[in-house]
Amino acid sequence: NNGNSNNNNNNNNNNNNNEDWQDVISSDLTGIFVGISVCALCGIVFGIFWLSVMKRFASTIIKTMLWVNIGCWVVVAIVGIAYRELALAVIGVIIALFNALYAWCIWRRIAFSSALLSVASA
Repeated sequence: NNGNSNNNNNNNNNNNNNEDWQDVISSDLTGIFVGISVCALCGIVFGIFWLSVMKRFASTIIKTMLWVNIGCWVVVAIVGIAYRELALAVIGVIIALFNALYAWCIWRRIAFSSALLSVASA
């Protein structure tokens, strides 16, 4: 008789545990679906906004990125000089010069590249 009552108690505990987990899972999934939906909506809105920025300012973005790249390597060289790390300073100067040469070589092609970006995103 004691064995039967223990089995019944265990079955009741298992049923209660299963119901508790179902409540937890169903409430957690609701928040997850809402979070995924909000993130997807934000991604779509930001994507549409960024595409319009790319269409309007394609040439400016390309030129800015070329100058920023050169500027970052100049900063690396300055940090190398400030910390008396000759290797870092030399690497920063060399890569900045390579990037400046690259920017000079492709500068006349930026108009064509911005036109391609505008057409591709239309």
